[in-house]
Amino acid sequence: DKYKDIEEYCSGEIRVSEGGIGYIEISAVDSLFRTISDRGVQRLLREITNGDLAKLMPGLSGEARKRIFDNMSSRLARMVLDDIRYMGAYDEVTDWILELSKEAANVILKIALKLREQGDIVF
Repeated sequence: DKYKDIEEYCSGEIRVSEGGIGYIEISAVDSLFRTISDRGVQRLLREITNGDLAKLMPGLSGEARKRIFDNMSSRLARMVLDDIRYMGAYDEVTDWILELSKEAANVILKIALKLREQGDIVF
């Protein structure tokens, strides 16, 4: 059941400890996804590659992951979840996974700032 998988994956706190790999970048993106409007999330998701999204998700809190999944099609959600599983990041978050999350967070922050400058999202 795909919804059960997604619901299960959308639990828990942010997966990077304060001062840990990518804490600042991942925390900023986590906060962004938890606070912008649904329309803002959808607009941002249109600019993010599935690869960057799959790299980012393991570092995020369950609340931020849920906001992201709730604002995408079920087909896309399934693809992203499959990519996360393929990376080996569904159950375990290693330093390598956090490095990938940090890189993706930097890319996504740049996109978010560009969209804000254009007036497409507000935060």
